[in-house]
Amino acid sequence: MADNTKMPAFSIGPKAQREVRNALAKSRNPAETINQYQTMHSLHSMFAKAFGTTPMYASSAVDDVEASSANNNSGATRNSGRGYATVNTTSADKKNIETLDTDSVLKFLGHLGVSQYEVYKRVSDSLQKQLEDELRKVTAHGPLLHLLQNCWPYATANAEFRPILWAVLRQLGEHTPLAVLQALAERDKKNGQLKHIEIFRPLPPLLKRLCWEADWTDKVPAEQENNVETTPKQYLKMVQSTLLYETLHPLIESYTFTPLLVDSSDKFFVHSTLERRIHTSQRRALVNTTSIAVSAATGATPGTATSILGKTGSSKTNESTGSSLDSLAQAGRAVSQIRNMLSDTKSGSASYRPLLLHAIVSMLMARHGALASASKTGTEQGLLAGQTHLHCTLLADILLSTSGPLPNEFANIHSLARVLDDAVARGVFTDKDLLTVQQTLKLIYSAEQCVDEDNGNNDSPKKKKQKTQKEADGDDEFTPSGKSSSLKNMPNKSLIRQLNQIIISGLTAMKGSDPQSLFLNPVTDAIAPGYSKIIKKPMSISTMERKIEHNQYASVEDWEADVRLMFKNCVDYNKGDGGLWFRGEAKRQLKLYTDEILPQAKNLYTIELQKRNFEEEAVSKGRKQEEEEKSNLKIAPLDPITKTRKVEAKEYSLSMPAVAGMLLADPFVIRILLDRILRSIRLDTNNGAGIPAEHQVVPSLMQILFLAQWSPSICAIRGRQFIVSESGLVLPKTAESPETLLPYTSLRQYLPVMVHLLRDADLDKRLAVGGDLHSVARSEIIRPAPKVLSETPYGSPSQIVLAILEGTYIYVCLPGNSQDVSLSLTFLKFSDVFQQIANGPVWEERSFFKCLLPSILRHKARLSKTVRDVMISTWIDWLKTPRTQTSSDTPKSSRKKRKKGSMESPAHEYLICLLNDWASSFGNQVMPRDLLLKVATEVVEVVDDTEVDLERKFRSLWKREDKGFKPIKAQYERLLALLPETHSKQFKNVTGIDADDRDGKTATEDAEEVPVVETNT
Repeated sequence: MADNTKMPAFSIGPKAQREVRNALAKSRNPAETINQYQTMHSLHSMFAKAFGTTPMYASSAVDDVEASSANNNSGATRNSGRGYATVNTTSADKKNIETLDTDSVLKFLGHLGVSQYEVYKRVSDSLQKQLEDELRKVTAHGPLLHLLQNCWPYATANAEFRPILWAVLRQLGEHTPLAVLQALAERDKKNGQLKHIEIFRPLPPLLKRLCWEADWTDKVPAEQENNVETTPKQYLKMVQSTLLYETLHPLIESYTFTPLLVDSSDKFFVHSTLERRIHTSQRRALVNTTSIAVSAATGATPGTATSILGKTGSSKTNESTGSSLDSLAQAGRAVSQIRNMLSDTKSGSASYRPLLLHAIVSMLMARHGALASASKTGTEQGLLAGQTHLHCTLLADILLSTSGPLPNEFANIHSLARVLDDAVARGVFTDKDLLTVQQTLKLIYSAEQCVDEDNGNNDSPKKKKQKTQKEADGDDEFTPSGKSSSLKNMPNKSLIRQLNQIIISGLTAMKGSDPQSLFLNPVTDAIAPGYSKIIKKPMSISTMERKIEHNQYASVEDWEADVRLMFKNCVDYNKGDGGLWFRGEAKRQLKLYTDEILPQAKNLYTIELQKRNFEEEAVSKGRKQEEEEKSNLKIAPLDPITKTRKVEAKEYSLSMPAVAGMLLADPFVIRILLDRILRSIRLDTNNGAGIPAEHQVVPSLMQILFLAQWSPSICAIRGRQFIVSESGLVLPKTAESPETLLPYTSLRQYLPVMVHLLRDADLDKRLAVGGDLHSVARSEIIRPAPKVLSETPYGSPSQIVLAILEGTYIYVCLPGNSQDVSLSLTFLKFSDVFQQIANGPVWEERSFFKCLLPSILRHKARLSKTVRDVMISTWIDWLKTPRTQTSSDTPKSSRKKRKKGSMESPAHEYLICLLNDWASSFGNQVMPRDLLLKVATEVVEVVDDTEVDLERKFRSLWKREDKGFKPIKAQYERLLALLPETHSKQFKNVTGIDADDRDGKTATEDAEEVPVVETNT
């Protein structure tokens, strides 16, 4: 092109649209016009016009022009037959044909600095954007589904087509086919990964939730969930196979392994309300975690005495507070992510999707139910499970963290969670909280659909009674028009008798106004042909009299309805001229009834109502006031029940009693419940009242704790059956199963033992030096020891009894609750009962040892050597193999438990921690270095004796870096740092943990070379 050639203008946008409309308006052949317009405005034509060349498709026109050049010297204009534009006839045109070779175009753009990738990217992005814009305009689902069907094979195989698929799926939203959602959640059988993970990841949140729901309904169908034959292990396996479980499991683990929650969950027996308080709002990330201070004691670790006692300096306190806030922030982030993943935001509030809420609660319920089977293998820690039950805490946070409404079935559960959460935040469980919890539990149990006790037997006594009542009421023909035959709203008998007399008087007057007795008896087909086909509900005066005999009239209005029905039937049957007289007679008698008989009957009945309503209101008000006063004065346990849940096989529904049991099993809820029971026992003991049979608080709290204890078993069967035990202080009415007598056995046989121990401890304190009864300490009065039954006819004692004993044990070890001299006696007495009630190894009671440690350290250096030695020897006895497991008649199941001894037990860890704290904080005043070496060596020998497997010996675990042994090893390393070098070397040689191993010499040989240091306690 010449330099002075002007760049042609291209019509685009609205201007191009106007040109098309104008061309079509002037055209006589729209099809040809459209074809010509497409050709003239194609990319090929645009390039030719821009570069001043001849389009390739117009080259034939140049040949025709040259052939006729002899007759036309100035050139000719000819149509090529396809409606193309005018073509010049110069000979240069044939040489200057535009082929539109893409290589030349790309080379030209390359000279301009535009890469081929950028060209393709711009073209594809433009086409994609234009396609997405067009898809957003489509409202009909048919075209979108057709496009989805066509693009699915290409999008799954080629990444360039996936934006089209995503655009279609976003437009479909909730209307995406179930098959597509299930295909997106499909896994590869070889590696277990998602087949279409590259398609799934960029999906918007709504489509991901739809995929989770579709996958859940496919992997965990309602029929299998509600099937009785589905075992807990099978159900847990189904839940774990879902995509939603794989997505949420890391968040659940992040929450349940939050350091501050893990540390606090084991502290069931703390000493003050401040230590029991938990800032629950921080767990849900609802407030700024940096604005609320957290108690330093709740974030302490068993590393030093100062951290356990909470006696840190100001700088350390700030650091502890900061780390605690960061730890709670981890839990808050997990709850926040779970909430955002499972919620839809509408009108500014986020509400859980019902099926996803069902799924997450089912996951936590399956996890909780797995603990029931774990208890059979001896790995479950019972009621004081601590971290093992933190998923129950997560359940409460999930229910309380939503800003939108929950499904209707969760209404009572949400109320229960709110009450318990407020009590945990305060650190105190009051009587008002107990009443509210009991009322909420009643609503939860009453709302649960349960199977009838007769199990579907139609001839049961209950149904026979209903059938007899129905027969006594009469047949359906006695039912008043438009009224129910039910007698629920019937007045009292006295008022019914008076009403019957009023109606009988009215019927007598009606008989007097009917001289022909037209309405006296029922009309039959013999008297009136075809009457039964026309009149479906016949009525007569004699029929009303029969209804009066059966007391089926509850008001004058019921009788009026029957009277009007009787006259209406007469008018409906007697049609035409032949029935004119009958219609007239019916209207006459109806008018007489309406004007005279009915008003008089209503007036008499109103007078009777006024006389009786005043009396009934006074009686009802008095009864209501009496019930309110009674409920305010006395807290009564819930009525014992055993119900089987009724569910539809094809419906997703959760057992609300099972969910309520999980909320009660929250470690922080258990802590405040146990504190309330322990305070009641101590107060009653000090007042000399013991545990009365009519106690207002203890039986109800014990009943709630039993619900929490049995919650894993209830969740294991997915709430198909739930049980509320007896209060525990009275003998159950039915003793069909051992479980029924278990609460009674616990309270009536074991709880008095604890009361005896508390009184005995108080008496020991008073008899010791400095006590008010020290002068009579040498008297010959013999105090009987508490009688403890290690085994009952109905099985071992309850976990709740053991928990209450542990709390009482820790209480008497606190300074001020016992004298230095008396504590040695009390410690041994409690230990004996502790081992008898535990009926097995006590070394796994982590919460007991974790809370006992700070109680002992509160004595500081004032602790006498006698008490110290008693505590050490008793603690070492706890580490030894229990006598009940060494007998010849020990069951095989118990023998299997001996495969694991006390090497990795909490008792081992916290005993070494106690020795370290004594030695590091109080020096030689409590724990001299020689004694520290001797005790530590003895502990290693004791725990080694409890292990049968050589791989679990102290020396093997030390060198193998076992995960369970890691915290214990850290305490021993701390102990070695406290010992002098000679003592440290001696300990390593005796235990066989010397790094050099003395060139293969055994630990015994090493011990012979190093003399043992003699110590005197």
